Amino acid sequence: DLVFSETEALDIFGHYVYAFAGAEFPWQFHREAARIAWDEARHVELLLNVLERYNGTVGEFAAKAPGYEEYIRQQGPLEKLIMVNVIAEGEVSTDTQTQHRDAFRELGDELSALLKDYEMADEVVHGRFGLKWAHWLAERTGQDYAPAYDRASKGLEEFKSQHDDTGAESPIPLVRLGIDETGAKRVMNLAAKRLVGFSDEEIARIREQAGSTVDQ
Repeated sequence: DLVFSETEALDIFGHYVYAFAGAEFPWQFHREAARIAWDEARHVELLLNVLERYNGTVGEFAAKAPGYEEYIRQQGPLEKLIMVNVIAEGEVSTDTQTQHRDAFRELGDELSALLKDYEMADEVVHGRFGLKWAHWLAERTGQDYAPAYDRASKGLEEFKSQHDDTGAESPIPLVRLGIDETGAKRVMNLAAKRLVGFSDEEIARIREQAGSTVDQ
């Protein structure tokens, strides 16, 4: 799951570079999007290293990583930016990377835990990118950011519900995704949220939506 989710992220940010060419984004946007695509390629390499050290191979297990489809189904460029960078990268992935790091440490695997810290640093940058350019686009096009956020969030939840008929936890404890993103098992990395640029009010809203969490 982790390898394929990073591969999808690489596809998404590569798609940004040309798909948003008509949205009047400046050169800096495309430059930063290309850099994020490079980050995601590096994440794939890091996770392939982890998989190899655990004597695993790509394709050995079934993977669920519907991120690209979630992205394509979003309404427009603003909703896509919000769903991918603000919600998935800035809100959720800063927490799941923390959980993955802690899980590796529980296994005594400090190298993989360190690799997850590197990914965490990148996720902060990716979330910051999303906040900056989503607000820029909303102002540029005269759209209201808050309703666009609500549309992106609602669309994402509706899509995820199609892939979670039973509400069962992931059979792989390390991959705490899907149903484990909410509730007492979600570790919320408050420091990362603040580095992304979320306000105290936004962090409070994220915590409320997630339910009971363990703060770090």
